[in-house]
Amino acid sequence: MQRKSSGIPEMKTILRGVALKEYLTFRTLVAKVVGLTATLGSGMPLGKEGPFVHIASISATLLSKLVTGFQGIYENESRTTEMLAAACAVGVASCFAAPIGG
Repeated sequence: MQRKSSGIPEMKTILRGVALKEYLTFRTLVAKVVGLTATLGSGMPLGKEGPFVHIASISATLLSKLVTGFQGIYENESRTTEMLAAACAVGVASCFAAPIGG
């Protein structure tokens, strides 16, 4: 399935409660990192906020599934939303090199 947006609209959709299949997977993470690296390396004047938000959200999802101490978070739907919202904030903050802002 081809995605044509940056990542922010999909994350807003997920935060509102819609489940998107195969959007927060390791395969998507690898594709997004390779694509973002190639885009930024080419010097094209494209925005990087969306991919950073998407990468941070995927990383938070994958890390919370790997670390056994965080697996209880995903039992509660509101905690899942809070975790993804925090990941979106970290993605935007890291894009602007503002660690305290996240």
